[in-house]
Amino acid sequence: MAKIFNHITVKLEPVGDSAPFSLKMNSIFFFRAFRLSPYRIVARIPDDAVKHASLGELWKDLRPSKNGFLFEIATELPFYLPNILDYPDYHLPVGGCTYLVCNRMLRVHFYDQSASFGESEYFLVNKLGLSSLRKSEKLNALALCPVPMKTFISRKFSCKEESAEEAIRKNFLDWQSELFVGVSKILNAFRPMSPPEFSNILPISSPALCPTVWLAAIGDAGRVACEQFAGNLGQSALRPAGSLGQEQYELIKDILKNDQAGEIHINAIGLAKTFFFYGLFDLAIVQLCTACETLLSRVVKEFLIRQNVSKGALADQYNDVSFSQLLNLFLPVASDITKTTDGKRIVGILDWARKQRNEIVHSGKTKKRIDESCMKEAIEAAEGLLCFLTSASSDGVNDKAEKSEAKGSQID
Repeated sequence: MAKIFNHITVKLEPVGDSAPFSLKMNSIFFFRAFRLSPYRIVARIPDDAVKHASLGELWKDLRPSKNGFLFEIATELPFYLPNILDYPDYHLPVGGCTYLVCNRMLRVHFYDQSASFGESEYFLVNKLGLSSLRKSEKLNALALCPVPMKTFISRKFSCKEESAEEAIRKNFLDWQSELFVGVSKILNAFRPMSPPEFSNILPISSPALCPTVWLAAIGDAGRVACEQFAGNLGQSALRPAGSLGQEQYELIKDILKNDQAGEIHINAIGLAKTFFFYGLFDLAIVQLCTACETLLSRVVKEFLIRQNVSKGALADQYNDVSFSQLLNLFLPVASDITKTTDGKRIVGILDWARKQRNEIVHSGKTKKRIDESCMKEAIEAAEGLLCFLTSASSDGVNDKAEKSEAKGSQID
């Protein structure tokens, strides 16, 4: 029987005001509404860049108390986590830290004609604060449009720098990193416990899937401040970050028009680079090795056929050849890669990646956390090998190495 789409139209209801609230919730983001703009965001510039004095100082009027500053950093997940005992807001211990999980934060959009920029803005506020926001005399003329957010997660930090801007300059990257380490641990803990309707809990290891990060602070005399930060500026942008050229556009059209299935190694290296972007290094390693082993196996098999190895022997035994044997034994014999510039280095890096892949598939994790710079080197080495093998496969694996000096594209 053919599948049909039997349908009705439903009205989606957000979490209500009547849902229980724990008085122990002491987030900076609760009990106040922060006025923000989707068009204004704090972004990172190069470490050696100098900000012009005309741009001012972030939160200049926020001075430290005698105990310094209290900061709270938060992000929005691309999905909901379950409520706990019907509470939409709750605390979770992660190591020695406490994380706030909130399922009823809102972006309350509005347009203020008197504002100098004339762009839409929003209040970041908990659902329980919406009624107070609507009763405010200052906001009486504004039409408020509340839009529910997905799960909002935050944690606090304290420091004693002399200014908020200095505290952010010195600590923000560490705070952001620690936030996402905790988020990753929370998601890993929820995933096996959650009912089927929460099977959408993706792994998140970096701001690439949660590009907007909010940072709030309390200083002297209880003064507060809040701003949006770009966890990943390309993902936070309100327009595409780049454009393809005519040649790339024509290739895409050809692939789609002819309904071509992409080659496995091309799709796999593309996935590896995507997983790298999202900070999912374990998945990136697996796809990277898949890309290299797939093409390497094909090229070595072609070489062995040219060496008069019988097809019967290949059919009977070739599937037992491991990635390690292909990379470290067959490749140097079948090609001149180790005589090329960076050839030995490429093979060495990929052998490291192969070992990480084995640890992941056999033990579920690597013995040591994969470093971002090592992951970047591994992808560049894989692209170098694929470029070499593609050239070797078209020209004959035993051709001289002068045709195989091409390097993989760089990752910015």
